Amino acid sequence: MSVKILISISIALFIVVLVVLLVLKSYKKRNTVFSKIAERFQLTFEAAEGVHIFNQRFPKAHGSIDGIPVVIDMYVVSSGNSHVEYNRVMLGLGGSNHKDLCLTKENFFRKMGKLVGMQDIVIGKPEMDDHFIIKSSDENYAKYVLNQKVCLHILEMTFGGSLNVKDGNLIYVESGIPRSDSRLMSFYSNVLSLINVAKAMN
Repeated sequence: MSVKILISISIALFIVVLVVLLVLKSYKKRNTVFSKIAERFQLTFEAAEGVHIFNQRFPKAHGSIDGIPVVIDMYVVSSGNSHVEYNRVMLGLGGSNHKDLCLTKENFFRKMGKLVGMQDIVIGKPEMDDHFIIKSSDENYAKYVLNQKVCLHILEMTFGGSLNVKDGNLIYVESGIPRSDSRLMSFYSNVLSLINVAKAMN
């Protein structure tokens, strides 16, 4: 076997080992975050285990808070060389009368979209209409379910993502997982506000 082939094999093995170590390091960090979340809300923690380079495993916490079924997990969206982590909180809503609903924070690009005719639902509450894009399959449902109590708890949140009602679940998604202590505290507060939103929607 030539020296060039041995060097090539050595480089390939080094790269594989390096990738495995990076994956394990990433798993450890994510597991630490979700174990803290599970401990804070007395949920069951499921760690991401094993090395699956092309099929990542993700940790999650699940159980119930104040009688509301809860799943807190994450996923990654890849585009080219970039990878974005998303944190997701899913709460079960009682009853079968919930319709699809989506709230996202107003920003410059969405304001421009309104100007060119991309309409959202106006519910008649300036504190919501002026700061959120509201979409729903049923306008009357949106106005009904976004009552004063629900809106109050939504406005309590450090809102940095999207809030959806889908298939009988209340789902909040934001980019990044809360690794720092300050972000964890903000996340804990958001979860408690979401629990109150779910209660007020039922």
